[in-house]
Amino acid sequence: MKKHCEVIHTQFIETSSDELSQQICHVFKQYEVGSVVTWKDERYKEFGLEQDLLINEDIDVHIGITFSDITLAESGTVVLFSNENKGRSVSLLPKTYIAIVPNSTLVSRMTQAVSIINKQVQEGKKFSSCYDFITGPSNITDIELNLSVGVH
Repeated sequence: MKKHCEVIHTQFIETSSDELSQQICHVFKQYEVGSVVTWKDERYKEFGLEQDLLINEDIDVHIGITFSDITLAESGTVVLFSNENKGRSVSLLPKTYIAIVPNSTLVSRMTQAVSIINKQVQEGKKFSSCYDFITGPSNITDIELNLSVGVH
């Protein structure tokens, strides 16, 4: 996953749960973050982040932070399960997005992710209204094959 994140123009920071808050603060300084938007997610408490994040629900936020629900190691893709507490705008609207990837969410490839989602459906569990598969910033190539990253 780390190797593939370089290919998709995504910064990869490996850390422990004890150092997660410190690493996020470092990223805030790196990107001069003034406002943050996050999900209403119990995992923030679990990882000791609740007190450290400035939550701002304005439209003009600098950075969005979510936890990955499933992570595809082969492509560096994070999968997000949207619901009433986990809106898609958190990962899509801010200029910078941080995905926190717990080891427990890692799977090798897409087929395993789809199996997890299918199992939830088969067991009758409440499932997401939308599944977002996010693989790095947007990429576009013009007619001369010049790559532009992060345009959208």
